[in-house]
Amino acid sequence: MLGGLSISALRHYDEAGVLKPARIDPRTGYRYYRPDQIREARAVRALRTLDLPLEEISDVLKRGDDDHVRTVLLNHRDRLSERARVLSHQITALDEFIERGVVVSVLRGNRIVMINIAVNELDQSRQFYEEMLDVEFAEERHGDGPVHLNATFGEWNTPSWFLVSLWPNFRSRRHGGHRLPRRGP
Repeated sequence: MLGGLSISALRHYDEAGVLKPARIDPRTGYRYYRPDQIREARAVRALRTLDLPLEEISDVLKRGDDDHVRTVLLNHRDRLSERARVLSHQITALDEFIERGVVVSVLRGNRIVMINIAVNELDQSRQFYEEMLDVEFAEERHGDGPVHLNATFGEWNTPSWFLVSLWPNFRSRRHGGHRLPRRGP
């Protein structure tokens, strides 16, 4: 074992390209390391205990730059702090479930899942609604119908799903009226 790493860990870090052995015996498959690699092995072990991703550990070892190491560690600290915040909220919710039971809301009746908005200027409206709703619209066309824009919210096929569509308002133009396509039954 090198630097406190098990044989299976050394194999894993070799395969991941993080800690390559100095040589591998072709007959036995044993990995051999130089004495100066002990420090690297200890660094890998220490950084993995902090859950630093292997790609970042590899980068830190290759660069060996103290300023870069500090930057990587500060960024990882920010990620861990965010994860801790999320976990704290989850623990609070879990405590409530333990105390009160798992409460699942029951949907009653109908709910609106889609809003069609007829607009005079599609591009200007897109910009307005994207900024206002903090979403990105995607262009869509059904058959030979007009190009329109869709933005979805939530996860498909769940009660949180919702669609907003922007349609060119042909009825306001002189060439006579195209109707918005009908949805549903």
